Amino acid sequence: MSSELANILDLSLGWKRVKRDVTSNRVFIKHPYEILLIEQDLESWLNKIRQSMEENSFSPSPAPICEIPKPRSGIRPGSHICMRDRVVYAACIEAIYSSIYDNLTWSQGKIDFSYQLLPPEKKSNSWFKSKFAWKDFNDDTKSKIDKGDEYIVVADICGYYENINLEILLCELQDISSQKELVTVLRKCLMKWADQNSGKGIPQGYSASDILGKLYLNYIDYHLYEEGLIHTSWVDDFRIFCTSLSQARQVVMFLTGLLRERGLNLQSAKTEICKSEKLLSKIHALEDRLKPLVKLYTQKALSLVAEEDNPYMPMYRIDRVFSSNPEEAPIKAIQEAFKLYFEDSPEDENFDKSAFRFLLKRLGAVKDKFALEYCKNIFVTQPQETETILEYFRSVDGYALVEDTLVDFLSSEDCIYDYQNYQIIEWICNLSVQPSNKLLTLVRKFLWGESIRPLYLRSVCWYFIDKYGSKYDLERAKNSYPSASDQLEQCDMICAMRRLHKSRKDDFFRRIDTQSDMHSRAIKYANK
Repeated sequence: MSSELANILDLSLGWKRVKRDVTSNRVFIKHPYEILLIEQDLESWLNKIRQSMEENSFSPSPAPICEIPKPRSGIRPGSHICMRDRVVYAACIEAIYSSIYDNLTWSQGKIDFSYQLLPPEKKSNSWFKSKFAWKDFNDDTKSKIDKGDEYIVVADICGYYENINLEILLCELQDISSQKELVTVLRKCLMKWADQNSGKGIPQGYSASDILGKLYLNYIDYHLYEEGLIHTSWVDDFRIFCTSLSQARQVVMFLTGLLRERGLNLQSAKTEICKSEKLLSKIHALEDRLKPLVKLYTQKALSLVAEEDNPYMPMYRIDRVFSSNPEEAPIKAIQEAFKLYFEDSPEDENFDKSAFRFLLKRLGAVKDKFALEYCKNIFVTQPQETETILEYFRSVDGYALVEDTLVDFLSSEDCIYDYQNYQIIEWICNLSVQPSNKLLTLVRKFLWGESIRPLYLRSVCWYFIDKYGSKYDLERAKNSYPSASDQLEQCDMICAMRRLHKSRKDDFFRRIDTQSDMHSRAIKYANK
């Protein structure tokens, strides 16, 4: 690879975008030390990547899969790409971003509402507009329904990211890019990270992949538009507006054929032909659920303040504001809604994650513990909501009230996802609390038990030992060093020895191989 091509890659901007993915919770896994160690001398770290590109010695590392729970016992295959490879990935996409943007700009905010792209000249920390456009997506749907279409095809692609055909994608990149060697680098990366059995799929949880995902579906958007169909899309969800049931059926056949050309299929469980009023009822479901409760609450409040001067005005304003913005619902209405739709309802396949997250966020915003007991008991049945539940616990300062529940769950046979273990341990590490000995014992089991846990879980456990481990744990980290799975875990262990007695650290660090730059950075961290 020529030095000229290596210079095209803006690795500094690539780093900023990779870091943004981490800090904005776009990625599934956040390594506790990696950013801190890299930024000890960021320029030196980037120069090593640049040198490997110039010398044509760059080779992407494998991307281990972490199994992310989805609703109804589903599994999302989340890829964990190393930081070096993420930066190269982001820099390659940036180098051809202008061409990608030119191909996609026709549909942004008109047909395709998800992750709307910024113009290439912006060069900000993100490729995407900061505005979350879900409301625009729904408003556009309502506007199209108002024009008279009676039937809507609501379609969802089955396993979209993991089924992208890389040969088709790479051919498209070759067609739009003048930098063929850049596409060669992307080919090396994507093929390394793909499912080794099928040769398909791009890694999920990264902004660079979201851009490639949009490009891959541009073919579908374009052909639906060229066919004269009115439609809108959000990632892999489509809404196609039809004047009759027969047209809707024909559209399903047409869409199925288009997707098949891309190696994709519709997900039958989430694809349906529905009447416009049914789709509108889904869009308004949360607001419609809360409105009667708000009305009931305001009537109760009016009766209590009937003897006050001008009691009707404030209540009227509450009701009027809520009718246009459900986020302004009185907290009593939020509590009653949570009780009605979750506490008093059997858990089944109709668990409404949007309503659940909305209500918890509102309760957490005012530190209301109303939903705490319910949330303690659904880690098994709704594992995909773990992050939402933990954030609620944090918002209401509820750690002391839930620690025993968390330990019992993590220790039970019901905790089958290592990713849930990771989420809970990582969350505790970021709280200003002193965890119990029970929890420390559990973390020791994750590190030194008979079952070998994934590296991403072990990494956060080493961070836990760094913060809360005993002096014996620190010694054990030192003694475990020879059995580390790779250099990254060795660095985790070194960092975890931060509180080890200085003489013990110095003696150990003199004896280990510190030729690796990251090892030296870890030792610098541990010696602080």
